[in-house]
Order: sequence, then structure tokens, then C-alpha cells
Amino acid sequence: MVNDNDRGSQELKIEYVGENWGYTLDSECYMEDNSWSKTVGEYILFPFTGTSLKYYATKAPNHGIAAFSIDDGPEQMVDYYQANRQSQLLLYDSGTLEAGHHVLKVRVTGEKNPASSDVYVTADRIEVYEQLEAKKLVRDIFKDVNAGDWFEESVQYLYDRGIMTGMDADYFGSAVPLNRSAQFVWKENRKQSIRTVFGWKEF
Repeated sequence: MVNDNDRGSQELKIEYVGENWGYTLDSECYMEDNSWSKTVGEYILFPFTGTSLKYYATKAPNHGIAAFSIDDGPEQMVDYYQANRQSQLLLYDSGTLEAGHHVLKVRVTGEKNPASSDVYVTADRIEVYEQLEAKKLVRDIFKDVNAGDWFEESVQYLYDRGIMTGMDADYFGSAVPLNRSAQFVWKENRKQSIRTVFGWKEF
């Protein structure tokens, strides 16, 4: 979770571009502070690595409309106006993104809801999420490995560590005898795995 006052241009820091960004202490906001601007064309840049992002800020009767975009893509207009002031609201959700590096941009548009008295845009906090890739089960990959097979756990161990990854895309080769060279490779990899995990020199 990144607070609005975590400033900078590096990863997981908020860069405020423009000379008129203000900073205010506010007990209703996250970490009791928020940042704001009403100058058209000023913007926020937020570099991050993840698969989704959520942006929280304050809605109020004097707030305007901001343009949100990811990686210079299409802008999504977000209205900060609300008749009664309320803080720590979810204003923008990126949805699922491709895993990797991204940059959020939040631009002050100078536009507003007709009911609003001004065009302020604020920042309070940003949450970044990274969806971990689900573990691949060998019983779902190979036709010759079934749930409950006595060797299933061993095959999973070998596959997870890249020691043995199957004869082809469909068959692990669980019933195929190892020749001498294959046995040697397996033993050497197993030695290394045991050294790494347990610190043993030999077995």
C-alpha cells in the first residue's frame, strides 16, 4: 500500500508533475494526509510491477474529473464529485493487467460535474496486487500420471525443480526404464537438490 506522500520517480513511488500540487493533513484520509491539484495538465505518474491496481481518494462537492490511464493507453474519466465529502473511496480499479511493469497516469482535466463548485483532483493511497501463477500439477499435465499414483509426489518434486520435465508434452514416462546416462543425470541433480535443501555433502 502506497501513501500519497511516498514521493519519488522510482518504482512504487508517486511522482507529482507540475508546480501546483498541494499537500494537506486530513484525519479522515489514509495516514491522515492527502495531495491535490486543480491545475489543468498537471498529473501523477506511478510506476509499479503487478497485475492490478486500485486508487483511493476523496470525493467532495468541490472536486473535478481526472483522466486515468495505464501505460499511455486509453484514458478513463473519473468523477471526484460527491455532494457530501467522503474520504478513502475506491475511485479507480485497473482490472487485470498483464504481469510485468506498468505506469499509472492520473491527469487533472479541469473538467467537472455541473454540480461541483471546483475542479480539484486528489490522491490518498494506491494498492498494487500481483496474482501468482497457479502451481501446475503433473496429474493435470501428463496422461501417465494420475491422482493417487504411488509415484505422483516424486514426479511432482522432479517437475517443480526442472530435474525431469517429461518425455514430451503429454507423457512423463513414468513406466519407461531409465538408461545408465539418464540415471546418472537424475542422481547428480538429486544430489544437488539435497545439498541445496538440507546442506548434505553426499548421500
